Amino acid sequence: MSDQNIPNTWDRLTPKSGAIYTSHYVLKALLLTLLVSACSVQAKNGGWPGLPPDCWQKPREVHKDSHHQDLSEIVLLERAGPVEVKNKIYSPNGGYWMSYQHAQPDFMVMADAEKEALNKITFIDVHGVKAPIWINEKLIYMRVWWGRISATDFIFDVEEEKFIYSESLESGAIAMDQYKTSCIIHPGCKCIKAERQDKPAGSDGAAAD
Repeated sequence: MSDQNIPNTWDRLTPKSGAIYTSHYVLKALLLTLLVSACSVQAKNGGWPGLPPDCWQKPREVHKDSHHQDLSEIVLLERAGPVEVKNKIYSPNGGYWMSYQHAQPDFMVMADAEKEALNKITFIDVHGVKAPIWINEKLIYMRVWWGRISATDFIFDVEEEKFIYSESLESGAIAMDQYKTSCIIHPGCKCIKAERQDKPAGSDGAAAD
């Protein structure tokens, strides 16, 4: 979970009273160890969490690293009074609902959890949005694209009226194309290099002597 700045919506989860607290220093050491381990794994594949792009069968979206992106000016959360809303999408509980509208360049989501006011979420100047969906009775998942490459995943809790998750990602389509092109010119990428080593001599179409 990234530590992105979303105004008035990002309350850190706090343990209930009576919970046992791990030592501050032990916790910091544990987090540092996990971070170093994750970086070591990614470093082996050129910074990619899985195999590098020259090994992919098709382009993919990648949560490559944690972006500390400031979202305070492009994600707005407001409370709105009762309004006439069409195309309501109901939660599995049959009572809560949401509705969304793409009024370019912005994207707006309205959500109701049977309270006096609605939640109005506005994403400013977006490139595109994957249609919001309910992932359980009270949580809405959204993927917002800020351009052709970068996006952010969000999960919004309509009962708590706040985002409980957000993480940046990027499209790997351009990277995949660049990897495959550069690997052909400069052999050395993981999968293309192995493919060349396994290929019998003369199988690349060159005339045999």
